[in-house]
Amino acid sequence: MSERQLVDAVAVAMITPGPVVITVAFIGYLVAGPAGAIAGAAFVLGRRAVFDGPTLAIATVTLLLITRLKSRYEPLVILGAGLVGLAWSGSAARPPTRNRRDE
Repeated sequence: MSERQLVDAVAVAMITPGPVVITVAFIGYLVAGPAGAIAGAAFVLGRRAVFDGPTLAIATVTLLLITRLKSRYEPLVILGAGLVGLAWSGSAARPPTRNRRDE
């Protein structure tokens, strides 16, 4: 990447919302074309969005469904990710069991 291209990337980022994501997408596009732009933006957003066990589980299931279904059945991807979230929240909402001897 040339110095001029970097200056262009910063200029594009400053006139649009989401400067970091836009800059990464622009640089990714210059380096690897459209796939680089999607990959760069996905990496930056993923680092912010996946921060604990439930979000990792949802992201993993979503990625598996997207790759298996090849983007033909988006409602199924949404349903699958939603079910993982519900399953995780349901297991976390259960109170711990206690024995009578503990009281």
